[in-house]
Amino acid sequence: MKDKAQSTSNTFNRHYIAQVVKLIEDGYERNFLREKDSRDYPGYVYTFPDVKDENEFAFQHIVGKLHPPVKYGRGLLRF
Repeated sequence: MKDKAQSTSNTFNRHYIAQVVKLIEDGYERNFLREKDSRDYPGYVYTFPDVKDENEFAFQHIVGKLHPPVKYGRGLLRF
């Protein structure tokens, strides 16, 4: 999912990783993953948050599809 955040000097895009939970009428219901620190794979390890982060989003917000993650242990996923 792509989110446009604005600052005072310029605009940048921020990407998020989400799991699609179900298809709805005009988009998807998804569950976001959060980045987790890892010594071995910095920036590539994610986990589901303790409190579910569910929401709906439109089809046009999807930027791409990732390959299935590798289980990294203790509920962590590595992309």
